[in-house]
Amino acid sequence: MFFERYIKSCGLILHKDIVIKNQKEPKKLSQELYFRLSIGIPLFIAVVLLITMILSDELGKQLASIWETYKIPVTIASLSIPLAAWAIANHRSVQTMQGLKLQSHKRLYEMFYEQQNHFEKVMGRRIENAKFKYIEKDDLPVIFSELYEFNKLHQKGEVTLKPSAIEDINRFLSNTGEIIIEFYCQFIEEKEKETGQHIVLDGYIEQLLRFLQSNLHHLSNDIGVRYIELSASSIQVFSYAYSEITRLSYYMGEDFKDVWGRPLDGDGKSADEDVLNTFNAIEKIIKDYSGKSSAATYKDFQEDIYFRNIIKISQATKLQNLVRETYSELISDINLHFDLLVRVEEGVYDKYFILPKGDSGSLELWFKENSDMEGTLFLSCKLNGESHNYEVIVKILDDFVSENGKQKQKYEIGIDMGREFKSLCFAYLKKLSG
Repeated sequence: MFFERYIKSCGLILHKDIVIKNQKEPKKLSQELYFRLSIGIPLFIAVVLLITMILSDELGKQLASIWETYKIPVTIASLSIPLAAWAIANHRSVQTMQGLKLQSHKRLYEMFYEQQNHFEKVMGRRIENAKFKYIEKDDLPVIFSELYEFNKLHQKGEVTLKPSAIEDINRFLSNTGEIIIEFYCQFIEEKEKETGQHIVLDGYIEQLLRFLQSNLHHLSNDIGVRYIELSASSIQVFSYAYSEITRLSYYMGEDFKDVWGRPLDGDGKSADEDVLNTFNAIEKIIKDYSGKSSAATYKDFQEDIYFRNIIKISQATKLQNLVRETYSELISDINLHFDLLVRVEEGVYDKYFILPKGDSGSLELWFKENSDMEGTLFLSCKLNGESHNYEVIVKILDDFVSENGKQKQKYEIGIDMGREFKSLCFAYLKKLSG
């Protein structure tokens, strides 16, 4: 069996060799029939006419007369052949140039994909070995395409780094450092006051995650790193992102030296080291405050605040809940019509500080309980060194009213349900914001 297969395989090889040898080689131009006819036919006609003219003087004279008479149009007509040849050659030249241009573009894209493939393999192995948590292998093709501007490849005609890439990455790193250092200072300062102002501290954490998410989103648009939804944002994710983007820049070599080769500070530390240490410190103070780890997301913090408010409402008196609802409606209207800063001081009855941009004054809202069913709502406006005060009585009544199919206890705010109070509040705010 073995020898049969061997003979058959040899026969197949021999057959292939015979087929290849029997293939005709392309002929030379001088051997082509159409080339010989294109030269032979005119020569044959010319020889026949020449012999005829020699043998017949009369025919020669007639031909000479015809030539003299029609020489100019015949000469002009004969120009059509070289002009046609020139047009054909020019057309061929244009086609050749277009073909070369298409080949050049094809080679350019092939070169881009070759480099992208190399980038994915090398950086994929590096981020795998370094155990990256934020940047994944699937992100690498997008990052390379953004860094080397795939969408502009046809216009550029070469594979080169995006001119603003270094600036984009450095802006992200710098902004991240500024955001977390400012947060750390504000959070520590407020926490050391020991006022128990959860709203302020929660607001700082919410603001931190919003700013960091927005900053990373900006970089995602610039160089193609992964986008993180606000609800999934966490201190841990942003710490990983900062560290891994810096390290990836180092892996990509000298083109990114302005990112990873930034000068050291006076203590011999890099700015990146200071930022990562600040991230670690923030993780600790947030855990001490809320009991949540660095992996806690924006959604987790919001749920925590929500349940805390639910407990607060369930334990509040009727008067406290009425004041809370009154505050909520008034502050919502203020935010809708004015661009002002609203700060809250927590207590049995929260106190609101409404501040304009600048030092033109302030507006304060607070409540004082007179009894279980009655209290006073105060409005104080400080404007251009002058103080204006107003107050209104808030009272829960014994009667009930049906609202959306439910029985709700009636109440009153002044004699006009607080309309004058609200009007005064808005009038002062217009002066403050004007």
